Amino acid sequence: RGAELPAGAESLLPRLLLEHVREEIDVAGASHAGSVLADVEVHAGLDHKLPWAEFTSVLGRCGVGGEQLLDECKLAAHPDWSLSVGELRQLLCIDPKRSQAPPPPCAGLLRALARMRLAAAGHDPPLHALFLGLDAAGRGFLPRPDFLEALGRVRCALSAEERTQIASFFSPASDPRWVCYPLLLQSVVPLRGEAPAM
Repeated sequence: RGAELPAGAESLLPRLLLEHVREEIDVAGASHAGSVLADVEVHAGLDHKLPWAEFTSVLGRCGVGGEQLLDECKLAAHPDWSLSVGELRQLLCIDPKRSQAPPPPCAGLLRALARMRLAAAGHDPPLHALFLGLDAAGRGFLPRPDFLEALGRVRCALSAEERTQIASFFSPASDPRWVCYPLLLQSVVPLRGEAPAM
């Protein structure tokens, strides 16, 4: 094996990169900080530590930074290297007691899906046509920008934040650049003969 890293050096690079991540979270706003913290706490292990690979996935799901930042994160540490949730919170300067507790990451998701379900019954064109038209290969997955574009054409006034939450919810954790639209359709398109419930 090549030269071993000095003790503590392996943890230096990711900690330096976290400073850049913190700046990106500051730019994105307090709601992103709350989403990151909630996602981190959900995906932490029983030892209250989060593997670096999972932290990189959290950033992707929460929309913090761009592809370059995610690539830098992947290179900064071994995927199994981990940080405690408390240390991560401190390094990112996320205070869970700041003002009120952040809303859960899917706070508006259920309301948005309920509105889509109400709109789906009489939607013209039918909701499935909005998504199938963008999926020529019939794979059931759309690139995130295409999925967001299709959601923007649903006539139920979804906000940009709601569209982002829906895309994140129906994206595989392994690759948030893709969204599984059939799962969304199963959630919001009423079965034949079924009245949409309020």
